[in-house]
Amino acid sequence: MGNSNLAMALLAVGAVGSSRSSTRSGYAAHLVLAVKEPERFSGRRLVRDAVIAAVGFGYSIWAMYATGSEAIAKGYLLLIAGVPVYVIMTRRAKRQPYKLAPREPVSIPPAEREPIRVMAGR
Repeated sequence: MGNSNLAMALLAVGAVGSSRSSTRSGYAAHLVLAVKEPERFSGRRLVRDAVIAAVGFGYSIWAMYATGSEAIAKGYLLLIAGVPVYVIMTRRAKRQPYKLAPREPVSIPPAEREPIRVMAGR
């Protein structure tokens, strides 16, 4: 029981950290807009975005709590199990870049070509 509570606490701390950084960058975008283009800046949008971020953060914490510590711990283990796969794939991609096979040009006889239809009004 103690280990699953620890996993849940670590996930909550990670969620707080990630939401803080994205919220900071969102606020930074509002600040840049206020300085560079004050006519486009809106305090109402800043408040709206802050409320949306707070509701999303609250929902994610509630969802983790409601899911239960055992499911959170198993999900965390699956997430960690994917890290070696990611490392192997990125190393392999660096050593052997993907090579696309050369494509042969396709020629369609004029009699078999469909006419191009242009839509008016768009």
